[in-house]
Amino acid sequence: RAAQYWCSHPDQDIMGLVGYLATITSDGEKVFLESHMDGEGWLGASDIGSEGQWRWIVGPEGCGGYQTSKGSPVLRRSMCDVGALEGTAPKCSGSQCDQGQQFWTGGGGGRPVGGEYYHWDKAWSFQGTEPNNVDGKEPQQCNFFFGPPLCDPNGNEGEDFLHNWNSYWWNDYPNVKKIDGFTCEWGGVGQMCLPLDDVTKTERLVSGVDECTGTCGTCAGTKCSAFGQTCNDPVKTSSSLGDWTCTCAPPATGSARAQTASCDHNECTDGGAAATCGSEQTCTDPTPTTAKTGDFVCACKAPQVGTATGRAAACEENECGNGASVPNPCGAGQECVDKNPAAGSKGDYECTCPPPQTGTATARAAECKQDECVDGDGKVQCGEQTCEDPNPAVTSTGDFVCKCKPPQVGTATGKAAECMEDECEAGPCGAGQDCVDKNPAAGSKGDYECTCPPPQTGTATARAAECKQDECVDGDGKVQCGEQTCEDPNPAVTSTGDFVCKCKPPQVGTATGKAAECMEDECEAGPCGAGQDCVDKNPAAG
Repeated sequence: RAAQYWCSHPDQDIMGLVGYLATITSDGEKVFLESHMDGEGWLGASDIGSEGQWRWIVGPEGCGGYQTSKGSPVLRRSMCDVGALEGTAPKCSGSQCDQGQQFWTGGGGGRPVGGEYYHWDKAWSFQGTEPNNVDGKEPQQCNFFFGPPLCDPNGNEGEDFLHNWNSYWWNDYPNVKKIDGFTCEWGGVGQMCLPLDDVTKTERLVSGVDECTGTCGTCAGTKCSAFGQTCNDPVKTSSSLGDWTCTCAPPATGSARAQTASCDHNECTDGGAAATCGSEQTCTDPTPTTAKTGDFVCACKAPQVGTATGRAAACEENECGNGASVPNPCGAGQECVDKNPAAGSKGDYECTCPPPQTGTATARAAECKQDECVDGDGKVQCGEQTCEDPNPAVTSTGDFVCKCKPPQVGTATGKAAECMEDECEAGPCGAGQDCVDKNPAAGSKGDYECTCPPPQTGTATARAAECKQDECVDGDGKVQCGEQTCEDPNPAVTSTGDFVCKCKPPQVGTATGKAAECMEDECEAGPCGAGQDCVDKNPAAG
């Protein structure tokens, strides 16, 4: 059945008063309702008569214009501006639709009327603030159980009825859709049917109720106890409702009024986490609330390393240090890796030089080297030339050597070489000859000189030399002739053994390729005189 029908049913009458959907006309009423509600709830307002004209349509605020007929069982239990619930009265028309007390005009950007109380939700940003009539363009849906359909006058379903939602803010909503609950109110409709003394006596009994344990406090106690919290009502009177508090159970801390408390609980200081981590490890709780447990972190103390969540950490003693209290044994810049960080394993860490340096060492700092020809000025300076770094130690810099690539020649230390193109590099003079490029500058051609190797003689420019060798000066002729006169008729290197030895006067004799047999001819002196023939019968020397 509809919420209003249930509130106003005769079975729900209290002391002759007729119930109706609650009408909230002050902040005090709102706070009171919040302390007794758990979820959403229909309220007694609508803009069904005129879109955007929000009125209370039940109770004394909504049915004030019908007070002359309040004895009627139809009108006093109806939604006065929209007709009876059971279908025995038509919808309102004309001035009847303006009977309820108006408290708002317009949509989310509207304004209150006559300073009346309102509590529209302002946080529903992607659809605008309430009321927004967001379902106002949906098709007509009026086939529900109210009897005469209560539909938007423009033929749309519309959001024409008021309810509490989202932490008790107000929202407009279609009547054809269901929500979880509703809120009833008694007072102003009907006639009290108990003597005043009985009413006063009843009030005294109600004023002593504890919200945490009494009928009206069942919800309060449940909200607290559901999370293990303690409920306390400091002032147990009907004039002080909604002042109950939930307090977290020790060792957690925190409390809240009229709602479940958000409890602070540090597992490392108020739980067993510290014992789990042990005295040799530190304990940290990143989320110290009762809503999240088991997330504490155990961390090993220096020089050991290791962390674990929700349990004790497996500690390792990293010889490479931790960057703070334990320094890096490899020294500044070098990378340290402990190959076996298990506690008790020592001397197995490895140091590696930072790129572009190279070098590794175990259990000591590495001796770092940096080939300047690979990564350094040598690579930049030499460019296309050949580069050699004779000492790649990081402390030795600027000693790289740049060499020109053949056929060019040239070297330089610590800088690019000045390259020259030596024509002799190609060996144009031939085997054995000495070649000298008189002007080796690049672009200078045809100025090389070829020289025959000693004891040969001969030079030539831009071609191989024609080499000669006098056997009488350097060769067998000099040896064979000895004290005799030696003559080489053809000193070409291809002509050998043709030297001639001649005896020195007064001896006579010649020989080719060997020493001459010398004879001393007495006739050579001309002893016979002019005209006479002289013959030495034995010209042998002596």
